[in-house]
Amino acid sequence: MDEALKSPQLLSDLAGLELYISETYNARSFVELLQNADDAESKRFFVSMNNGVLLVANDGKEFSEGDFYSLCRSASSNKRRGENIGYRGIGFKSVVSLSQTAHLISGEYEVTFSRELSRQAVPDANNVPIIRIPHPINRTIKRETERQVSDLRAEGFTTFFIFDDVNNDAVHTELSNFDSSFLIFLSSISEVTLKGTNVREIKVDRTGAKGNKLVSLIENEKTISYSILSHRSILVAAPVLGDQSSASDDQCVVHSFLPTTDDSGINARVQGNVSTDPSRTRVVLDEFTYEVIRDLSDFIMAYLNTVSRPEIRSDAQKTSADLLRAIVPTIDPRTSAFTKKDFRSELYKQLKTDSNAICKTIRRKPSWLNVDDFHILLETSDFSSFPSFFVGSANGNALLSHLNIKELSLEEVLSLVGSANLSNLGLSDICGQIIKSAMFAKNISEDAVKSARLWVSNNRRVSIDEVESESLEIDDDYIRLVLEKVGSPVQTKVFFERFLGENIGDMAQATTSGSPPLRSSVPIKPSVIESERPAKAKLSSLFVEKWRSAEETVAEIFRLKGYKVEDVSKQNVGYDYYCVNGDGDVIYLEVKKIGRENEAFTLTTNEEVVAREKGKEYTIALLRESGNKVELSLISEPLTKKYKSKRTSFIM
Repeated sequence: MDEALKSPQLLSDLAGLELYISETYNARSFVELLQNADDAESKRFFVSMNNGVLLVANDGKEFSEGDFYSLCRSASSNKRRGENIGYRGIGFKSVVSLSQTAHLISGEYEVTFSRELSRQAVPDANNVPIIRIPHPINRTIKRETERQVSDLRAEGFTTFFIFDDVNNDAVHTELSNFDSSFLIFLSSISEVTLKGTNVREIKVDRTGAKGNKLVSLIENEKTISYSILSHRSILVAAPVLGDQSSASDDQCVVHSFLPTTDDSGINARVQGNVSTDPSRTRVVLDEFTYEVIRDLSDFIMAYLNTVSRPEIRSDAQKTSADLLRAIVPTIDPRTSAFTKKDFRSELYKQLKTDSNAICKTIRRKPSWLNVDDFHILLETSDFSSFPSFFVGSANGNALLSHLNIKELSLEEVLSLVGSANLSNLGLSDICGQIIKSAMFAKNISEDAVKSARLWVSNNRRVSIDEVESESLEIDDDYIRLVLEKVGSPVQTKVFFERFLGENIGDMAQATTSGSPPLRSSVPIKPSVIESERPAKAKLSSLFVEKWRSAEETVAEIFRLKGYKVEDVSKQNVGYDYYCVNGDGDVIYLEVKKIGRENEAFTLTTNEEVVAREKGKEYTIALLRESGNKVELSLISEPLTKKYKSKRTSFIM
């Protein structure tokens, strides 16, 4: 009071600061009171709204002299960053959005904070804050709430905040917005009761050790559980999902004890000593936040290395499935270069930097091989990987690619296939890939292709060498399956002519309903049903095939040229395909289709920005189809004034 009387202008300035804080902390007053209760080691948090009076109580430590001093001051706190939630000393000022009057009862303190009483006490001030000058408690409000306070005291509650003449809309907004997720990383609160229009009771069950525990939030007989893992300065809360595939978007945020609105980058909540804006809703990128990002990246690397070990592949991976799901990125991390700079994009950048720490024997699933047979192959090898749900998910596989984890190569597959009990589907996957890449793969010899037992004759696995030497017949159902994998009868024709030395024009047809016919002198054993059909016509039209779209045509051509091609057309990253060859040469490929020669085409703003950024690695594939002729022009660096266009024609 003496300070205010000596400097009324300073008091007016503090009123402006208080207003700013209340606006910044809009709809988070309950959260601030909750965190104060947790810092006071409260087990229970109680809120009641009755006849225009709001009462908030907890059963933690009573206010000390230091606590009360910090409450009255601004930016004064006896709490330490990283150990307590409210260390700034300004959060309690947010309660002024609820009412113009606040009352505190705790230990020896029974006080009222009132704008009107402070204005009367300091008449020279143009404006006064509410939470600054304590006054003796208002006897009327004490009398009106005495019974409720007494009953709660009998139940063990110790500290009470009372607000009269409240802003009903603000209170009801806070009550309806109160989320049980506020409690995940708190250390003490285990029971919350909210009594407004409806009554909500939330219980928190914490089991296990500090570094590895289970937190369950229970409300209305519904339980949401999180596995909490500790690593260095961070905690990771992985939703226990059961049979679900991933966490919902609102579970994937960064916490500074309480949730912010920033995406954590993975399918989990992450608690760390991050810096936030005054509202605590936005993460600020500074030295504290970057330390959290580094620790989270290290956690992900360490966990991937641990869970991929072959000796724990079965049991441990089942028990840790929820934690492994939690590491799956929320978006394709390779696209983060095109997103705004935030916690998530900086995490993905750090992961890229730390990728050299990943175990060199981990392999990711090739896009052309089914998940089950991929794992069967690994069982016979020294390589390791992750469960089907991880390597089969788009973002899980994208993370492995982002970390430069090698794909199980066709050469490695051929070295493992002999002792692996693969399904016919897996065999056809491999055959299809061999047919599509045999002419371009540098490390695959003809002997390896011919000796691999990848074909099916009379329901048993055989090699091309055995087909030739024993005059075996390949089952036609298996031929159809391989054709589906290849997708191009032209390539199949070239393969058989090369490896079996047969004239494809003499092939006997093997068809399925809706599938292209095959004509070959390769011995093909018809099924019983097939042999009962009428004699089949010889159709050379098999090799006049219309590919499904301009994009797929270009993708197929680049695969024929020895590139690994990944479709990113639905991710709005400014190009359609990410292409990389065995030498590591990268092409960002945007496909444009025109109807006639010299027809104009346009780039979107996003495509233009990316083209400028990627420079010589950005290429436009300009496709023109006419009858059975496909003409492709490749335009590199399209934004330069002069560019070279490579034109190739294909007769389909």
